[in-house]
Amino acid sequence: MTDFHCVSILHSKCGRHHYVGLTQDRTARMKKRNEGGVPRTAKFKPWTIETAIAFRSDFPLE
Repeated sequence: MTDFHCVSILHSKCGRHHYVGLTQDRTARMKKRNEGGVPRTAKFKPWTIETAIAFRSDFPLE
């Protein structure tokens, strides 16, 4: 089965912080991230997507 993955470069609205992430569900991940549900990025929320690249891959994320 082929899945789409998305690599995103995020920018924190509260400062000069950037984060690069990989997910299969960009919308759900951004919602969780901006609600503070991702410990690594919670203190710099809210985040916006600066760049997003989608690609197909047969490799699972985990």
